[in-house]
Amino acid sequence: MQTLFPFDKTRPGQIKFMDDVYKCLSAKKNYVVHAPTGIGKTVSALAPAVKYALENNKTVVFLTPRHMQHKIVVDTLKAIKAKNPDIDISVANIVGKRWLCALEDAKMQNSENLSEMCKKLKGSEKCSHYKKIFKKGGDLSPVAVSVISELKEHIMTSEDAKDICLQNELCPYEILMQYLKDSNVIIADYYHMLHPFVQKMFLSKLEKDMGDIILVIDEAHNVPGRVRELMSSHLTSDVLDKAIKESDKFNFQDISKNLRKFRNILNEYCITHTGKEDEKLAKKEFLVKIVKDVYDDFNQFVNELVIAGDIVTNERKISYIGGVGKFLLDWCGLDLGFVRIVKTERNIMGVVGFEVCYDCLDPSMLTKNLFEKLHSVILMSGTLTPVDMFMEVLGLNKMLTESLVLDSPFPRENCLILIKDDVTTKFTERSEEQSYKIAGNIVKVINNTSGNLGVFFPSYSMLNTVYELMAQFTIDKEILLEARGMTKNDKKMLFNKFASFVKTDKSAALFAVVGANFSEGVDFPGEIMNGVVVVGLPLERPDIKNQALINYYEMKFKKGWDYGYTYPAMNKVMQTAGRCIRSETDRGVIVLMDKRFLWNPYRGLLPREAQIYISGDLSAELYEFYRI
Repeated sequence: MQTLFPFDKTRPGQIKFMDDVYKCLSAKKNYVVHAPTGIGKTVSALAPAVKYALENNKTVVFLTPRHMQHKIVVDTLKAIKAKNPDIDISVANIVGKRWLCALEDAKMQNSENLSEMCKKLKGSEKCSHYKKIFKKGGDLSPVAVSVISELKEHIMTSEDAKDICLQNELCPYEILMQYLKDSNVIIADYYHMLHPFVQKMFLSKLEKDMGDIILVIDEAHNVPGRVRELMSSHLTSDVLDKAIKESDKFNFQDISKNLRKFRNILNEYCITHTGKEDEKLAKKEFLVKIVKDVYDDFNQFVNELVIAGDIVTNERKISYIGGVGKFLLDWCGLDLGFVRIVKTERNIMGVVGFEVCYDCLDPSMLTKNLFEKLHSVILMSGTLTPVDMFMEVLGLNKMLTESLVLDSPFPRENCLILIKDDVTTKFTERSEEQSYKIAGNIVKVINNTSGNLGVFFPSYSMLNTVYELMAQFTIDKEILLEARGMTKNDKKMLFNKFASFVKTDKSAALFAVVGANFSEGVDFPGEIMNGVVVVGLPLERPDIKNQALINYYEMKFKKGWDYGYTYPAMNKVMQTAGRCIRSETDRGVIVLMDKRFLWNPYRGLLPREAQIYISGDLSAELYEFYRI
């Protein structure tokens, strides 16, 4: 099949990847592909998908979990256009409203609050950037038509599109939304299609039949967790306190009185219900009863909160009163596929706060219905194994879904995986002796690794414990620490400092946490990271929510521990391990420090194409690898 592939050479697996995508689209099937780093997933999906879309009047929507990944898609589409100048390809690159809005504090809002604020500003004609887009009667203004024409002529990042819009004093978000219906390729964030509220708005602007949309999802291993998160709702004592202050400020006397009573009763319930524990399961009825103790009619109480919230957002950008009302609506949702939990926060003085949670367990409650309406969906990732798990968890019809598992295209000898079986982070075996032994092993890797090293821990607590022990050893690298709650700028500065060592005679070890800022979504190309240590298995804390997830998947698939516990942990491990091998010229060692990596099923989830050994003399093995 002749695709729009723009490069002179293909990599191993790419031809089959592209052929499969085109065949699946032609048959209105879905495609799930595990393609390790180096296959060239983005172009392998886009080249056939764009070709099919142009031939059949379809629209490609490409979702990424992070803004920085948009540029990869933009660059790939530019290459396709350069190689095929005659194709009529129009690309809209959309990110969240808060990143495009001209208001300075828009980035501080969540999507729903900002949308409500935006709606009110537009309705009252107080947004000059929005007003300038339209003429009287609703048609686009000449300047808006001109800017959209410029967007059509160029494939650009959302930042570049924003700059053009602001130069013309136009709302970047609304311009891009107006441009959506004229585009045949759209780059977007996960929540544009995976958040129930945002999806509805996004599709209304797109003005396309769902059956004409080809959805491509990158880093698709994130989808189950992200959808569960987007479909969950929480209410904290802090939010209630802010709602009470807000009601006082706006002189909602009755609401203030009722919210205070509601908070006091809820606080007492959470303390009594949890007892000496931090959390307990809860039933829907308890919160409904508390509301009725405050206000006879539950629905009327919620309605008053929502109306008050609307009044507040006419003057402010966020309403905590409205947030309480929305949570109560969510709380009365479905039982199956969700879990309700109450939690208390304690310190040495006792209980200092509470949280009421309505958490989603089943992402297929959204994705199954969505995927069935689309023409096709392509799910791809470098850690999408076992593919059957992802197909089941997301509700994909197996009769209408094809899958492919590709091996890494990189030379086998470029990557060595060593398992240290003399340590473990298993909770029942943790001790000072274990921590000291882990620290000693890490020092051996630090002192025998050529160049920069990434050391990833299952938690900040363990990271800090081991870091404190480093003072007892002589080490050859500077240690840089990831900290909890780092800002975007903090992370950028830490990355730049780590990367700067490549240009010097020195090197550094980055201590970070699996599943946090640096283990996923950050590239360390070339010599920036030459080795990775994964300390322990990043298994989820066995709390009530995770146990409920395991129980739910056991009920639904008879694979509770696999789907809810084991497989997600190993996917995190492999995502982290992949940080040091990003191109065919990279060489690196991955050291897995936990004897459990040799146990089933963990051992079976390691890359089948990799050279994996149990480490004996770690220092000698590392010296030998980097000597070659």
